[in-house]
Amino acid sequence: MGQLSLNIATPDQHATALHPRGIGMVTIARKEQGRWKQGHYRIDQLPEVVRMLGGEPDVFISQNRFYGSRLVSRLAQLDALFADLDYYRIAEYHRHTPEQIYGLALEYLDDAGIPRPTLAIGTGRGVALVWLHNPVPRQALPRWMACQKHIFQILSPLGADSKALDAARVLRLVGTTNNTVNRPVRALNRLTEAPWDFDTLADEVLPVTRAEIHSLSIERSLRRQLRTHRPPKQFNAATLWEGRLAELQALRKYRHERGQLPHGQRDAWLFLAGVAMSWLAPPTAMQRELYGLARQVAGWDDYESRSRMQAVIDRARKAGQGETVEWRGQRVDARYHFKDSTMVDWLAITTEEMEQLGFKHLAHDSIKQTRKREKDKTYRQQRRRQRGAKSRSDYEKHAEARRTQAVDLRERGLTWQQVAETMGISLGAAKMLGSRSRSQKVTGPSPCMVA
Repeated sequence: MGQLSLNIATPDQHATALHPRGIGMVTIARKEQGRWKQGHYRIDQLPEVVRMLGGEPDVFISQNRFYGSRLVSRLAQLDALFADLDYYRIAEYHRHTPEQIYGLALEYLDDAGIPRPTLAIGTGRGVALVWLHNPVPRQALPRWMACQKHIFQILSPLGADSKALDAARVLRLVGTTNNTVNRPVRALNRLTEAPWDFDTLADEVLPVTRAEIHSLSIERSLRRQLRTHRPPKQFNAATLWEGRLAELQALRKYRHERGQLPHGQRDAWLFLAGVAMSWLAPPTAMQRELYGLARQVAGWDDYESRSRMQAVIDRARKAGQGETVEWRGQRVDARYHFKDSTMVDWLAITTEEMEQLGFKHLAHDSIKQTRKREKDKTYRQQRRRQRGAKSRSDYEKHAEARRTQAVDLRERGLTWQQVAETMGISLGAAKMLGSRSRSQKVTGPSPCMVA
């Protein structure tokens, strides 16, 4: 991490520090008369937009970026880990200042071996801690969520907010005012470190490896349902469902460019997308996420969304409380489990769509096996080349050069025995090179020599 020194004092300085580059839209949210008003802006628009908000009451900014609506299902890039410490809810800290709470937080983090935050913000009644990192795509969401949960557990004695774990959360903007207590939102430290590399930061934060993020019982359950070999180390329930959600969204866009699904296709798609979100978003954010997605995709109001999606939300809450359900005589995670083939059948995905969109999950077994064979072939070629085997084109160039050398030596008057000794090969090999040269016939190389 490179050294720098920046005092974050104004809304535009805060916004630029959070979102220096990347894709997607930043959300600026304001709370007016108990209702939320939100705007979504490109990074190049952001400084000018927030510059006018200095001193304004109750202004919030998203820590990550989205393709339009501020929903995890619309997440474009992740930029920061964060924690929101509502220490005012804890009696013993009522009279503490934000600086004192920040100092206590550093002690908790140091004891747990977690890096110190790059930015600390006094929010008027609480303290927000932010770990900036390089932009990463939504595929990193499972590991990002694991980091969020671990930081929350470490800082829970200081009032860490369990509702401020999801990637779509907004936090107060520096240079504005917390209208509830009429106090300014201000930075508590100078920004002295460049953003982390996300994988490096995650390795520092997490006390376990990627393979241990989810319990082994969940992984065993998934293996039974999917009937596959043991998953690779980085594979877990969340990464599986993130991949499925990406394919669900690609399917929706492919079938209906305008975004809203027609009648007859909404229920199945939204239910499966909701199940995917239950594995990717904390239970406290599920209702907002699913209602927002249903409003966007199907035009449902909150009442209709509740009647159709409540089962998914309830299952997510049960899982969040550690409850399990019985499945084939085993106790498994309370969230819904689906086979790829079941999802394919529900959505009537055609072979053409699978191949056109390059699906890895929502595809027939025959397509998966073909892709696996192609992937294995590529892997074997790479391994052979790492061990020194030549590609076919390189081998043929080398063979032609050897033939040319043999013929040249022979034309200079050397016997075949002398050609063989000069080239360091057997007499038979030397004569074979000469024979091939005369006939201009090139036979294929030995399979063990070609990658």
